[in-house]
Amino acid sequence: MALDWSKLRRVPEPKNVAELIVEPNDILLNATNSPDLVGKNAVFKDFPEPVTFSNHFIRLRLDDRVADSRLISRWLTDQWQRGKFKSMCRQWVNQASLNKGQFLNLLIPLPPLSEQRRIAAILDQADDLRRKRREAMERVSAFVEASLRESFGDPISNSRGFPTARLEQLVDPTRPITYGILMPGPHVDDGVPYIRVIDIQAGAIVADSIRNTSSTIASQYKRSELVGGDVLISIRGHVGRLAVVPNELTGANVTQDTARLAITGAEPTLSRRY
Repeated sequence: MALDWSKLRRVPEPKNVAELIVEPNDILLNATNSPDLVGKNAVFKDFPEPVTFSNHFIRLRLDDRVADSRLISRWLTDQWQRGKFKSMCRQWVNQASLNKGQFLNLLIPLPPLSEQRRIAAILDQADDLRRKRREAMERVSAFVEASLRESFGDPISNSRGFPTARLEQLVDPTRPITYGILMPGPHVDDGVPYIRVIDIQAGAIVADSIRNTSSTIASQYKRSELVGGDVLISIRGHVGRLAVVPNELTGANVTQDTARLAITGAEPTLSRRY
């Protein structure tokens, strides 16, 4: 985690300012907040002017001959995500504070310092790759949206005046819009494949992650059986994920979290991809 400087605040210099200054590699840990946020932390790196902190935080200044603050911060974050700090809180109506005694008694795994630094460097590289990927995806999304608007105008106002049709008019009346299996049960090696929301990624179906249900369960949901060319849209969880069913998944099914659109009509009249 990192500090967000977008809402910077300045305060009058306190009398004991020397005791309250944050130094590089200090860890700032949220000690008073809603129960779900107590324990959230970040390592302070640097800033062009002196920085202090509010009484909602605990400042940890580690002995750098023994511990790497980057790795300790990650360990604390892992504990926070697991709910460890929530269980240590003293809770009120809408706020909680960390039990300092329990906090100071936490037992932290401490490999040799050289190993700590090696692990921390690997995790930093992984974070950097995730950040670059996220930025790249944001640029791609912005480019796609700009391209669509340039080609088709505003999709809400239909500024180009394209003819329109209701979605139900584009669907095969013998195979109406429907969602699929309610309880697919455990995976069956030789069973019927069914597609979950998690299997729909970046506009395609990730075949390697698909699970199978039993033929008995699948037979109860013939109404949602898939045919190559069907369009799938997630309707729960990550709402709005889309994919076109490949021909090799004809006969598969979907879960109740995904709706099947059996688009009717052939090229060039109607494009399923479109």
